[in-house]
Amino acid sequence: MAQVVNVNFRMDAELKKSMEQAYSELGMSMTTAFTIFAEKVSREKEFHLMYVSLRFILSKICVI
Repeated sequence: MAQVVNVNFRMDAELKKSMEQAYSELGMSMTTAFTIFAEKVSREKEFHLMYVSLRFILSKICVI
């Protein structure tokens, strides 16, 4: 298993609260969401902003 480290950064308090609520409704934590993002960028060596509903994607692979 890979060594786990903490990553800290600053974010607007209201944005954080909103993100936590949105990810909670999707059944995941912010840690999980950022880990998914980091793994994708690390693997593909690029960063795309694409408008695809995470709720839509998750509804196709599991019940939310």
